[in-house]
Amino acid sequence: MSGGDRSLHKVHAELTQLATILSATFLLGSTFPAGKLLLQHHNPPFLLAGLRFLVAPISIALAAMVLGAGVRATFLPSLKTREWAKIAAIGLLQTSLCIGCLFLAMQRISPSAAALLLFTNPIWVAALGVFVLGQPLTRNRVAGLFLGILGVCFILAPAIGGSFDAAGCAFGLLSSFGWAGATLLTKKAGLPVSTWTLTLWQMLSGSLALFCLSLIAGEDWRQTFQVGTDLPVFVWLAIPGSAGAYGLWSIALRRTRDAAEVSAFLFLVPLFATVLSYCLLGSTLSPPQLVGGAAICCGLWLSTRLSPVTGNLLATR
Repeated sequence: MSGGDRSLHKVHAELTQLATILSATFLLGSTFPAGKLLLQHHNPPFLLAGLRFLVAPISIALAAMVLGAGVRATFLPSLKTREWAKIAAIGLLQTSLCIGCLFLAMQRISPSAAALLLFTNPIWVAALGVFVLGQPLTRNRVAGLFLGILGVCFILAPAIGGSFDAAGCAFGLLSSFGWAGATLLTKKAGLPVSTWTLTLWQMLSGSLALFCLSLIAGEDWRQTFQVGTDLPVFVWLAIPGSAGAYGLWSIALRRTRDAAEVSAFLFLVPLFATVLSYCLLGSTLSPPQLVGGAAICCGLWLSTRLSPVTGNLLATR
């Protein structure tokens, strides 16, 4: 392969990785207005989350059948017991702990404050990645992460208020730790399965735990989907917002050598959520939120500009 061909191949790989990350974060951002609408209609939160992560893997399995990806390989991959345990652990962290604690946090503090705590997880990925994955924590990355957190604060500041609730904030941080732990474990485990197989089985294991949480909390399952618009909103939440987003996120993680680099893009999720809430729910975009969006973009540029995957592309723009 000539030097020109290698350069074109590199640019194509960088664009593909960037498009994958942006698609995943956009879909994740769309789940916030969708979830808010469903919760406003008094759908039980833990049951709703459990159903979301039950329908999502079913849709993945159907897609595998339609695309001829190998149903047996998707449903029953040849894995050792230890590898099955790792997939279950990823599901408990990514789906059960993260989402379960997020709902517990939102019972005590505002959803915006809970989201702010949730999206501190790139900080924990970057910090723990030094020890778990041997990743460098450069000054540019520290500065970029700081700007990202600052930007999220600006975006959420108009909605944050009320008295301090230590338990609610603790649940929010646990939610963030769950996501960070799943990110590191996914990268560290190096499981010999396809992205869609991993996504399918981690969601199934996580949804079972969420159903148990629903039973423990005594939720009334008869309250589900009482409003006519709830079902199509839930379908979006479960299939593109969950199966699609988590699958694309797993693809992005597998393509990079640096989990912290990819996790930095999670700062875009609240930005997308804010824009979509404005378009779909009529929420007002305030000047601080616009400043927050600018801070996020600067933070992303700083934290990725030395990256071999997306840094060169972003730095030349």
